[in-house]
Amino acid sequence: MRVSSLFRGARRCAGLAFLMIMQAVLCALAGRAQTAVEYVVDIRATPRSIPAGETVRLEFAIRELPTGPSGEMPGGAIVTDFQFSHTHRFHIYIVSQDLRFFLHEHPGLSPDGKFRIEVTLPSPGLYRILSEFQPEGAPEQSVIDSLVVAGAPPSLPALTRDDSARQAEGLRVAMRTDPAQPHPGGKTLLFFTLDPQAGLENFHGDRGQMLVASDDLIDLIHVEPFAAAAETPQVQFNVYFPRPRNYRVWVEFQSRGRVSTAWFDVPVEELK
Repeated sequence: MRVSSLFRGARRCAGLAFLMIMQAVLCALAGRAQTAVEYVVDIRATPRSIPAGETVRLEFAIRELPTGPSGEMPGGAIVTDFQFSHTHRFHIYIVSQDLRFFLHEHPGLSPDGKFRIEVTLPSPGLYRILSEFQPEGAPEQSVIDSLVVAGAPPSLPALTRDDSARQAEGLRVAMRTDPAQPHPGGKTLLFFTLDPQAGLENFHGDRGQMLVASDDLIDLIHVEPFAAAAETPQVQFNVYFPRPRNYRVWVEFQSRGRVSTAWFDVPVEELK
């Protein structure tokens, strides 16, 4: 009887210890949920009214906004520590409303923790900016913002399928998609054949870079090459188009020290 009582007491102690451990784990998880962080990009243009065809200075400040348990964002501290991602701390892609202008650049980091660059936006209208960065200790971030250049905006582009080969800065680029007719939500493989193939170099750590933009500029998607196809003669990108729209695809390759950019138009239709 005495031994049995000891066993019962030991089981009760073990049960209490288990409950205390589980309570500590739940508290830790709750605390982690309360300290979730979102990031926003504040963009300031100088001059504030952006003129078409003239140099403008863009300043990017990345802020962290801790999200409280009720969804409030009481913070707003400027982030100043960033990891290198694809050989740079900060990437921007700028696309014009008519999809005729494309820019991929890397603003420099100033001592105050803000990124600055001078650009020239050629025509009036809306411009969409995709910013990519990785704060120290956080995952990579992609944030989309807008700028407006003064003047009468152009009409939205009427895109149709255009997958003919392009000649770009000494490099001929041909594209093929699989399936031939992409569908929203499904995986589309985009294969690019380069001529000449010799001399292809890494561009920001990969065989190339891609930006996908919908014709209404709602979707901006940065895509990297498919790693498993790194040794094949073609450069492969895998894309999940989110909606049934027409999309413009820009691809960038570096060959013999020169960056070549080519674009293609891809219609995405619902599966029938």
